[in-house]
Amino acid sequence: MADHAGGIVHIAYGTFAWVGGSEVGLRLLGASFTDRKLTARDIAVDLHGDSAYVEFYWHYSAKQKSDGKDVQTDGRESQLYRRVDGGRWALVHVHYSGMPITP
Repeated sequence: MADHAGGIVHIAYGTFAWVGGSEVGLRLLGASFTDRKLTARDIAVDLHGDSAYVEFYWHYSAKQKSDGKDVQTDGRESQLYRRVDGGRWALVHVHYSGMPITP
């Protein structure tokens, strides 16, 4: 989908990768969990010239290899992209947050 500056990034349609010099993180995730699934919803994209802002909610489910325990987490994410040479989109920033707290 895009070039990456580093860190965890989501790749389209429910998969993810740890990139940009963080290969140890990907090995750790692979060594710690099985049956990993990441699902995005309510995806919004705003284009502004050579910049784009993406925001969405996500649900992550997996099993811990150590004891088979189910892991379920939810959160929200924003990503900033910049159009670079040749028209490619480069991911320049990712932010993760927990789910909104309602009173």
